[in-house]
Amino acid sequence: LVTVGLGAAWFASPQNREAFDLLVSDVRAAVHSRPEFQIGLMTVDGAGESLAEDIREILSVDFPVSSFDLDLTQMHVAVAELDAVKSASVQIERNILRREVTERVPAVLLRHAEGLELLDESGILVGPAASRARYGDLPVLAGDGAEKAVPEALELFRVSGPLRGRLRGFERMGARR
Repeated sequence: LVTVGLGAAWFASPQNREAFDLLVSDVRAAVHSRPEFQIGLMTVDGAGESLAEDIREILSVDFPVSSFDLDLTQMHVAVAELDAVKSASVQIERNILRREVTERVPAVLLRHAEGLELLDESGILVGPAASRARYGDLPVLAGDGAEKAVPEALELFRVSGPLRGRLRGFERMGARR
């Protein structure tokens, strides 16, 4: 009781509380700035050049930075929300911020009024396509609801056999065929 009473009396003084808070802040800053907690490098694995640049731009970090100052959950969400990202993980390994990404693979081109877009085998947007010539090996889908019928169109393209060399794509008519 005497020790608790002396401690309470000491903390009753505003100057003592302020000094204690300053001490705690100094200890916290000393721990945060230790070399073993400093991140000095970032890698992006599994992504192409343009996607890696997009990730670096979205998650710009000024290095070196303490690992305590990074919000890995928020970084993971920001990377996973990119259209071209199928899955992502963000982790810290040996003073390196490592981002591993599985990129969506374009399977078809979707033509609509705004231009061309790349879709993966599930019909999920990968990104915009600048021109048809760059993706000459991909079939083109057009029409209402075409993005919802990508698996069906890919199956038709796969079984097209001898017609495949002359087949450029599919147009969805009435959003049903």
